[in-house]
Amino acid sequence: MSLTFIIFITDDIVYENILKIEKLYAIFFKSSIDSLVKMIEIVPYSHDWPHIFLKEAQLIDEALGCNLIDIHHVGSTSVPGLISKNKIDIIAVVRDGNLSISPLEQAGFNYKGEWNIPFKFGFTKRDLHHVNLHLFEEGHCEIELNLLFRDLLRKYHTIKDEYANLKRSILNDETAHEKHHSFLANYTLRKDDFIRYQLKKIGFQGRRFLKITHYAEWNDYHRIKEAQCLWTPIIESPSHHYFMLSHGMDTAAIAHIELLRNQKAITHFFAVDPIFKGQGFDLELGNLIQKWLSKPR
Repeated sequence: MSLTFIIFITDDIVYENILKIEKLYAIFFKSSIDSLVKMIEIVPYSHDWPHIFLKEAQLIDEALGCNLIDIHHVGSTSVPGLISKNKIDIIAVVRDGNLSISPLEQAGFNYKGEWNIPFKFGFTKRDLHHVNLHLFEEGHCEIELNLLFRDLLRKYHTIKDEYANLKRSILNDETAHEKHHSFLANYTLRKDDFIRYQLKKIGFQGRRFLKITHYAEWNDYHRIKEAQCLWTPIIESPSHHYFMLSHGMDTAAIAHIELLRNQKAITHFFAVDPIFKGQGFDLELGNLIQKWLSKPR
């Protein structure tokens, strides 16, 4: 069952009441959110992981054939000496993502959609080996981002050790396994702070098009929205989508889209951070959303 609050704002008093409703909404759904908790276990580095990657990469290569451009071992299991969840993360770069779904499902991978990254094709495999397959068409920004962070951890042992200590510290927190207003566990969200910091330090300048998920993204969303005097509540419903376009690790533009029937949609609002105005981020975000809306559903 899905519940949606739709409120029309007319003055500041109504806005104050909306904030109260949002808090009640969060409390009301806490029990159901807590029921989604899954325990997270990290294990010492295994020398089997590179061999598992090669085996799975061969299966992917055979399934995709000439549609496959490149394949990469990413995530913590790709970094020698780093503790990790016992799951192999793989990035596959292809010419056509849609044409990849059926062959990979026949090869034993389960298609999971895009998660929080538009134009991503996510797959999982849970048999003898646990695999998360992140498939992107050539040129997607997340390919570069993942490879940069992997290579950073491989090159600098101090950063790798700091990341390992952070993982241990997060798992000592009893809330690390919980999910609140996100399909991602707190463990993953808090690791992301570290990743963002390291990528910003090395000057990552890619433009990321994302569905807003991380609390840092929500903070930017509210900051930009309030700067534009846009007093609209967050509506938690499968038909409502919140997007952002970033320049490096800085949020440049945001949008709230509601999907309707018959492939139609409403733009509830669209805003650019004042420091990024006049740089084309509004046009780029609009074009990306239009492309996303035109995908088969």
